[in-house]
Amino acid sequence: MQKIASIYKQKLSKEDHTILEYVPSKIGMFTVSICLKIEVDAEVKLSLVYFDSNKEQVITLLNAKQESGIYSVNPIFLAPMTNKPISIIASSNIDGVFVTASIVKH
Repeated sequence: MQKIASIYKQKLSKEDHTILEYVPSKIGMFTVSICLKIEVDAEVKLSLVYFDSNKEQVITLLNAKQESGIYSVNPIFLAPMTNKPISIIASSNIDGVFVTASIVKH
């Protein structure tokens, strides 16, 4: 396994934005792992976007009010298309939400 992209304690903003992105140049299997640190109760949106069979796939991982705490999202295994991005998109209604995430190639 090879970690190819990662972020550590990325603060979320109120607007949806890409917090981590990787564009694979070769066919392969990838794992996306995400952990949230929520310092105060917050509305959190978290999505994974990638391309499979020339079609955009959007997986909503979280779209709800979360109490303060630390949460792990189940790892997601992908076989995405080459030359198309794997993106983690997130937002929070207030400050105090941080994301740590990585994309690993197998």
